[in-house]
Amino acid sequence: MLEGRPIEKASVVTGISEHKILEINSNQKQDKLLTPGRRRPNQKCPVMSQFDSFRVDHVKRLVQSFYDRNDPPLIENVFEKLKQEIQGEEEALRRQGITPKPFKCSTRSFRRFIKSIGFKYGNINMRDVILMRDDIVSKRFKYIEALRTNRNSDNPLPIIYTGWLVERV
Repeated sequence: MLEGRPIEKASVVTGISEHKILEINSNQKQDKLLTPGRRRPNQKCPVMSQFDSFRVDHVKRLVQSFYDRNDPPLIENVFEKLKQEIQGEEEALRRQGITPKPFKCSTRSFRRFIKSIGFKYGNINMRDVILMRDDIVSKRFKYIEALRTNRNSDNPLPIIYTGWLVERV
């Protein structure tokens, strides 16, 4: 029969250190059960902090430009085009005497970023491409259909653009 404190007994039986058992016990008392080593705290990724609202809009326009040219927006192509444009911006800043913060982003981080701004991935001819989410496509279709209906009506209403919303007067 085992002797000693309950934590020592549990440590011997389970093969887990006493410190880890105390940690699990304290988490249980706080009504949170954590799986050790499975999830890390959600830390702000330094790569994602490079994408401000201007750059997010820039990436969205870049993906849309591939669609406008009827060219499949492959992740690699969009990422390379973005890097080229950012390098051009950095070079222009250097010519002005400003030292820009270098843009560092891997393809994997770029994939995560693309997904976070409302795109999804799909395959066209066995190649990974960036697709617009279905809900966004349907909203865009409804918007264009409303514009077309208004334009073709006998008495078209003026359209007033306010920020990102479109209101009919």
